[in-house]
Amino acid sequence: MEGLDNFSPTQEWEGVSALFEEESVKEPPKKRSRLRAGAEAFRPKSPTTTKQVTPALEAGKRSREELKAASQKMQIRKVTAKLRAEAASFRPSQKPKEPEGLPPVSVPTPKRAPRQEPTSMELGEYVREDAELLKRVGWPDFVKHLRSRSDFASLDEVHHPARRLLNFYKHRGAPVKLATEPWTSDRVHAALNRGPHKSCAEYIEFLREEFVDMRGKMQWTVLPISAVQHLPGLRISPPGVVPQRDRRPRWIVDYSFSGVNADTLAIAAVDSMQFGHALDRILREILLSDPNMGPVQMLKVDISDGFYRVNMNIEDIPKLGVAFPTEPGQEKLVAFPLVLPMGWKNSPPIFSTATETVADLANQRLSMSTHPLPHKMDDAAEAVASPTPPIHPAVPIQSILRAPKRGLTSYRPQVRSHQRVHWRGKHVVPHVGTPVPERRDPCLPRRCQPAAYVDVFVDDFVALAQQYNNSRRVRRTLMHAIDSVLRPLDEYDDAARR
Repeated sequence: MEGLDNFSPTQEWEGVSALFEEESVKEPPKKRSRLRAGAEAFRPKSPTTTKQVTPALEAGKRSREELKAASQKMQIRKVTAKLRAEAASFRPSQKPKEPEGLPPVSVPTPKRAPRQEPTSMELGEYVREDAELLKRVGWPDFVKHLRSRSDFASLDEVHHPARRLLNFYKHRGAPVKLATEPWTSDRVHAALNRGPHKSCAEYIEFLREEFVDMRGKMQWTVLPISAVQHLPGLRISPPGVVPQRDRRPRWIVDYSFSGVNADTLAIAAVDSMQFGHALDRILREILLSDPNMGPVQMLKVDISDGFYRVNMNIEDIPKLGVAFPTEPGQEKLVAFPLVLPMGWKNSPPIFSTATETVADLANQRLSMSTHPLPHKMDDAAEAVASPTPPIHPAVPIQSILRAPKRGLTSYRPQVRSHQRVHWRGKHVVPHVGTPVPERRDPCLPRRCQPAAYVDVFVDDFVALAQQYNNSRRVRRTLMHAIDSVLRPLDEYDDAARR
């Protein structure tokens, strides 16, 4: 058909038609049986002629070889199926022997450093050292140098749908994706010239102490604008200070004023924030517990430095810059969070992904009725005596329903005594409420096991338990679940980590 490429469509059609006619003229080959083919090829042996092998015998010989090869393959399949069945039922011993003759394996470990208190430095010294280090190594290596190991554990014992997301936060950090274009240099300098909120003017020394402490813990860093104005995606947001009664002031970052929160894409697991009804769930478990198994004991565990347990993505840190307050005439300073900052839109759902996973793991393990191993903090928690509940005399509860001062216009109440009043056709006894029930409602379902439940409100875990042995089991299960997601302290951590 290669020669038809140079012909016209008419000539090509005629050539193809001629080829089809030639093929149709040919007679189809007759079917010949195997016996007829062997009979036609049969030649009697003659003593004078040499021995010749006919094509039919060669075909029969090849077929026998093929059958032999097929039988060998069948035997191999049987042996393979037998080995697979034995491998499926194989159970290794509990103490496998180490292979002999292998060279020792050297596993790199972090540098062991003695736990000592961090040296006290002024904020100006930190600013100078960090600016020189940034100029020498660049932004990615600068952040890696300041930031210590991740607070996430190995996550090997986390059998949860959120494991993949937590592993991403562990190795890559929390991302900051914005819907708008990066700020121009003029807008950055305009935000710096505006500066922080006016509430910071009265608490400059407090902010310096806070940032010195957070810089010592590798949570924040403060740099001059001349050293960071070239960073891609730089944005500046104003900070503020909120005074609190009988407590230290609290500093915050207003990412909403700068528009960062509005531009932030909601790529975090927003559904992980389930703390809106935590109190309802806890009261429900207490209500459904069986009072015959004893009182319900409660345990509260607080995660220290909650949001600061999750690192930020290195390339996205400049998007969350903060205008640090400075004295008139000084160079403008910019603070950058190395961890999740308070005030950013995606900080609560990202951190709640870790804490809600811990609560789910704890409840999952409690439902299996297993006895966890002792925890290293179990004895210290057991040494804390539980407060004895006070015994108060029975006091009638005041009702929130009060008798009306005057009746309706269409109905005049008839006062029969100084205690009873007719209101809307019903008798109302003022200042007397519904008495507290002394017996359990028979309509509530009964449980054959003592209460064991764990819930969380952001970074505060609340555990419920009945009976002494069960309370230790619930506490150990919660502690081990926390260690499965957030790694515990070890000898390689400095004194700043708690």
